[in-house]
Amino acid sequence: MKQGIAGYEEVVSLDLSNNGIRELGADTFISMWRLMMLVLSDNLLTRITRGTFHGLHTLSTLHLDGNDLGTLDAYAFVGLGSLTTL
Repeated sequence: MKQGIAGYEEVVSLDLSNNGIRELGADTFISMWRLMMLVLSDNLLTRITRGTFHGLHTLSTLHLDGNDLGTLDAYAFVGLGSLTTL
């Protein structure tokens, strides 16, 4: 995903598992400020970069299992103060 997801500000749960997603750009979810659960399981992600989860201050659950993650930016999860499950 190279562009942010717009027009879904009210979404609180999003399941994008098994979608063949290879890349998430910075600010992909920036307009989804109410999001509490994000499922990205079983995709083709190999890295998580800085800014990917920017703006997700209410995110409490993030599923990344089933990906071949090799690189996690040191600041990938900065700002996710509500995150309790990873």
